[in-house]
Amino acid sequence: MEFSAGFQGVGRKKSEPEVIDSKESQLKSVSYLFVILVLATLLSGCLVTFTNPLPNSQVTGRDERLFGTWEGLDQEGNHALIRFEGGSNRETKVTLPGSSGFRNVDFRMVTTKIEGRDYMVLTLAGPGNDKEHIIAKYVLKDGELMICILNVQKVRAVIAKGNLKGEVGQSLESGATITASPKEVLAFLKSPSSKDLFTCSEELKRVPAK
Repeated sequence: MEFSAGFQGVGRKKSEPEVIDSKESQLKSVSYLFVILVLATLLSGCLVTFTNPLPNSQVTGRDERLFGTWEGLDQEGNHALIRFEGGSNRETKVTLPGSSGFRNVDFRMVTTKIEGRDYMVLTLAGPGNDKEHIIAKYVLKDGELMICILNVQKVRAVIAKGNLKGEVGQSLESGATITASPKEVLAFLKSPSSKDLFTCSEELKRVPAK
């Protein structure tokens, strides 16, 4: 599935008969958007997901410092936006706005701190999406936001070596799914070796409130 650059990559035009409504298609759209945000060289559809969230013992909440709209440019100079706002149950609603004629993509998100670093756990909004999660690190400083997601190829290599429980697609363009238990996921994120598996975005800047 191909997408045009920028936030037009969030989905096809609503007038087309192939409206994106399946979880798989939504995740492909989202993965493309996050690839734009981190300026990675991965193909659309490449994304690391987790089947298990963090253990219940890990304190989560929401980081109100993120609230508002953030903007930046993709690798082709297209304008990109991401919006954070308060949700229910101490969650945060994350919206990746589509441009005119394109659908938005919404996540539910909680944040947590592991080994002194901030993490966001994102789950695609809507029923039936609670079995796939995206875990990303973020750095918020001086009005700038940097988001770091797991590099697919590096995670695929770690899984292939048996150092992390997971599944990978047969093609190089496929993503990776980490199937480790919640405790194993937490231990993985705490380990020093996980630090080198993340790819970070250019800084996003906060959009002044009107």
